[in-house]
Amino acid sequence: MLLVALLVSATSCKSSVEQSTSSASPTHTIPATATSTATGTTAKTGDTVSVLYNGTLDNGSVFDASSLHGNVPLQFVIGAHTVLADFENAVINMRENQSTIIHISAENAYGPSEVTYNLSSTDTPPTLGSQYQVRLNNGKYINAVATSVTNTSVTFQNTHPLAGQNLTFNITLVKIGSSK
Repeated sequence: MLLVALLVSATSCKSSVEQSTSSASPTHTIPATATSTATGTTAKTGDTVSVLYNGTLDNGSVFDASSLHGNVPLQFVIGAHTVLADFENAVINMRENQSTIIHISAENAYGPSEVTYNLSSTDTPPTLGSQYQVRLNNGKYINAVATSVTNTSVTFQNTHPLAGQNLTFNITLVKIGSSK
């Protein structure tokens, strides 16, 4: 499933996520507020959850959605870090049948599309066109290609197809499984 590949995050960074429930327009911080159709217990770390989702870019175009995969819910274990940290954190404290909308900045999703670093006189410059794991200022790593190398700086192009993109997800928690 394409979403699993798109949502995998290299880190378990915890950051704030704006959320709103499907029945309210104001945004607020996690935990999400239950909607009138939400039932049962809340999702917590260790639970296996199933969600339906719709992922869009700032221009409104859909980059991935459950509907593109036969409306089969995405299943993951909260705390296993197999999806973007903000996506995972948004589901914590949700109830079955509850929906929320989250906005994830490019920095917290897949990083910027391009980064430039200064080189010191003792640094060995990377090879132009070669791929590297580049550590960002926030501690996350991205796969990137060196696109410009001088004696004083190097510019890397992030290779993830959603690099530099802010993401919006409409998430509905379909099922909470048992904790492990």
